[in-house]
Amino acid sequence: MKRPYINSTITDLESIFHANCKDRDILKSLKDELMLRSSNRAQALRDNVDKLLEHPMNVTEKTSAPTSALLARLKPLREKLIDVSLRSRLLNYRDLGSQTLPLRPCDLDTLYQWLVASEKELEVEGVPKGESKDDSTEPPADEAQPPPTRLSVDFSGEDATQDVEDGTLRSRDSMLKTENRMTALFRKYRECLDAFGSNLCFMAFGFLEWTDPKRQDDEKRYAPLILVPVALSKVKREVAVEAASDEFELENDHQPTRRGSPRASRPALTSRMMAYRFTVTYDGEDIA
Repeated sequence: MKRPYINSTITDLESIFHANCKDRDILKSLKDELMLRSSNRAQALRDNVDKLLEHPMNVTEKTSAPTSALLARLKPLREKLIDVSLRSRLLNYRDLGSQTLPLRPCDLDTLYQWLVASEKELEVEGVPKGESKDDSTEPPADEAQPPPTRLSVDFSGEDATQDVEDGTLRSRDSMLKTENRMTALFRKYRECLDAFGSNLCFMAFGFLEWTDPKRQDDEKRYAPLILVPVALSKVKREVAVEAASDEFELENDHQPTRRGSPRASRPALTSRMMAYRFTVTYDGEDIA
């Protein structure tokens, strides 16, 4: 005789009973197991199983009452665990600087196929020099500045689908700002893994635009629709940096000073320095 529930406690058997009260095969297996147990709780549960096998509808009504009462008590407790205020970034996403990285728009199906379906990595890169808003000319100091707006979601910009197909995840920021943000994100990512053992880094696929009817401002807010858990990695790499040699002249073979008078330009000097390379991969956990 097979005993699939031989290692189950009486509490486990009660839970299985309430969760599978319409499955006659499971009920029969429960009855066989309970026949071999002599505790009062086991006998009471066996009586309920017998009644349910003989009169399914009547017993279902009697056993569902305690479950419904328990769910009624758990419902307010569950609601307290969920933040439904505007402080929740699941309902009211905001660009929080070092804790987020805004990306250029792209075809979401292409991104999903590359990142999730194919499980390929994407290298994070910023906007090339000259194309970023950070490189734009600043207005004069005496010019009136517009009031700062609440940072939210920006859907404008050049389509970056081709970058995704080339294995690159293009951010909206400059190269330097992207590296600074990714450094802060990677540090937070590692802290969460070390402290809690879980990944709290997600990539949002699409946003729901909504307004709060209880507020008078009619401000548009955005809630992420699909959250894909991603893993971050950081490795050092060597990059080439070019500088014109006529920017400096050497004194005593080591002391650089600004040149004093114009002269013919010299060939560019190429040096190499270390920089970080950040990549994003799907970590295989459930998609929210």
